[in-house]
Amino acid sequence: MSNPYFVLNLQGLKRQDEDQVTGFCFEHGAAGIHEDLKFIQEFDHYEPKTVYDDELKLKVYFESSPPEDFLPLLVAAFPGVVAEINQEESQDWLELWKKGFKAFALTGDIWVVPSWLETPADAKKSIRIDPGLAFGTGTHETTQLAADMMAKHCTFQGQSVLDVGTGTGILAILAEHLGARLVEATEIVDLAREVAKENLQLNQAKNIKVHDMQIQQLDGVFDVVIANIIDGVLIELREQLEARLADDGVLIMTGIWHERWPHFDQHFLQKTKLKKVERFQNGDWLGVILRP
Repeated sequence: MSNPYFVLNLQGLKRQDEDQVTGFCFEHGAAGIHEDLKFIQEFDHYEPKTVYDDELKLKVYFESSPPEDFLPLLVAAFPGVVAEINQEESQDWLELWKKGFKAFALTGDIWVVPSWLETPADAKKSIRIDPGLAFGTGTHETTQLAADMMAKHCTFQGQSVLDVGTGTGILAILAEHLGARLVEATEIVDLAREVAKENLQLNQAKNIKVHDMQIQQLDGVFDVVIANIIDGVLIELREQLEARLADDGVLIMTGIWHERWPHFDQHFLQKTKLKKVERFQNGDWLGVILRP
């Protein structure tokens, strides 16, 4: 049987009282405190921006029920605060998530298979992954779009490949499965980069290297450059992507929101020296293949 814990929800708290309230909670046995923050994601920028309101919402966690006089004292000390406490049952969220993550065909007969499951008989090749806490299970429409573009519309046999923003490494591993002789990958998120390296070991990848540097710091050119990133970042990286592409190379890009296509066309396609070969779509997301 799982052990219960208690969550105190606080609303209407003035930001200037935050330190006093959190200190009061810890003095009465709180194990941890979480602030519910608002974010906005601008498509032209990778990092979301935090929105700070004058009032804040807190979740305060207790391993056992707080003292009986805790809530009356809290409300009396901080007028206007609305407090509600609930008992919750502990869950192994990672195990619950694993139960819902099944093997699936990424493109053709190449499957993504969670590291804790057996490879299905229908999978001629498999990409075994353990996402951990990093983004990238292969189920997102942009990843599946990129995989189809790679497998069905480009040649990888004997090619050198750069995967920009590799995440958990799925597209880099796919490139090796498709015959790439060399794959180099970049990833700016430390956690994702470590997970990608672990996934390379899971797949016994021989020709893939994950860099802890940015694309601007790389040398050389590549036959195929892959970038599965939101369109605003693609626009920011246009010159760097072009610089890393061989004279007869192929640039594969996904992560373009369909409503943003005119913006991407204006700020990337109309400024690049590359030629648009074909446009692809999966759900609300678009991808393009460009060549010199």
